[in-house]
Amino acid sequence: MPTPEIVFKGKGTCTYLAPPEGMYVQWAEKGSYRPEAMLGTITLLKNRANIFTYKDYAIYVLDDYSVHITEEVRKALLAREYILVCIGGGITGDIQVNDTHVHHLLKKQYRDREAQLMLDQLAETPNKVPSPQHDDMMRMLAESWTSLKIDPKLELKNNFITTAFDGSEDYIVSDKLYNIVGQ
Repeated sequence: MPTPEIVFKGKGTCTYLAPPEGMYVQWAEKGSYRPEAMLGTITLLKNRANIFTYKDYAIYVLDDYSVHITEEVRKALLAREYILVCIGGGITGDIQVNDTHVHHLLKKQYRDREAQLMLDQLAETPNKVPSPQHDDMMRMLAESWTSLKIDPKLELKNNFITTAFDGSEDYIVSDKLYNIVGQ
């Protein structure tokens, strides 16, 4: 599993935060992903050049958001032996594993934890509006992330990306995609 990463909106530092072990935290002034944030994320990737042969490049899939399609990002990925593949806008929700199999489960688990925390805070101090602290958010995200049960190989087949060309794995493809593509 990749390293969980949290991007908080606003100016700040991580010095007063206590992120769980194995979690990466960034600040984004405008709240959107900037080139420097993307390059920071790339530095978290395992450097495949140190552990694999030239035959073992990995594919790194991103949507075609402007930050993702820069030459600087492509070169940074290539330097770590990842080949950038961009998915066109409007279809990531149908074929990108993060959108189809990870984000909705992660959000649900996080929101369940957050709701429980808010109820606990209300019970503790009924006259105060409940509010999670940054450390609470990171802890809940880390707990949600580690509790995910995903199978990337199966999910790529479910999204019609790595199925066999002979049609023998078409039964694994999601009904939604199979209906879009046809038989």
